[in-house]
Amino acid sequence: MVGPEDQLKKFKDLVAHGDSVFSFEKIMPMPTTMIILSGSSENISAMAYLRTLESDANAEIDVRNMQSYPELFTPEYAVRLIKEIEEAKEKDGAHKSRGVIFDARTATETYQEYVDWGKVYVENYRKYGCTTWYDWCTNNWGTKWDACSADLTESGGSLNYSFKTAWSLPAGVIDVIPHLLTENKLAGIHIEWKWAEEQGYYGGIVNVDVDDVSDEFYEESDAAYELCREILGY
Repeated sequence: MVGPEDQLKKFKDLVAHGDSVFSFEKIMPMPTTMIILSGSSENISAMAYLRTLESDANAEIDVRNMQSYPELFTPEYAVRLIKEIEEAKEKDGAHKSRGVIFDARTATETYQEYVDWGKVYVENYRKYGCTTWYDWCTNNWGTKWDACSADLTESGGSLNYSFKTAWSLPAGVIDVIPHLLTENKLAGIHIEWKWAEEQGYYGGIVNVDVDDVSDEFYEESDAAYELCREILGY
């Protein structure tokens, strides 16, 4: 990244978050209600909450629309979920006091907790089009985790950030950077992103200015292997 030093300093503050020098969370904040378990309890929780709304006839359709793989959500599966919910309700209807925001270390233990979780899943879907952090991150950032092992080196008139991502390029973050530059009147900054897949099969270069994003993509070519060598050192 190159530009006037006062603009670069402002950019540094715009993208740093906590202990990280470059954070997707700072650039595109994730709604706090997305910090909820992404896993097998999602289906049964959503169904439990929808049944409290007396929407049994539409429950299968509503929950089907919330699945990553709708074709796996069959009518038979819906019946089995409802049976599990009713068994949980009979076994333990007590409500253990707990907030509506849960994390991956928390387990659902009572029928009421299923309902509480389900309310968050359903409302997330209706408001944001996804139910948990996983889908929100992949839909918005382009990758499932924040920038990992972010590092920054500086010299006069330039900044060099490096970080790793999970599985894929943070395309959503790259796309929003021009808006970040515009909103903060950083017209003098030019950014060159270079990226490489860890085995060297894919790579690319993305040039970002205030009003433009252009990119080149390399696949199983000398250019892709050279980017891997330059960025990853092998």
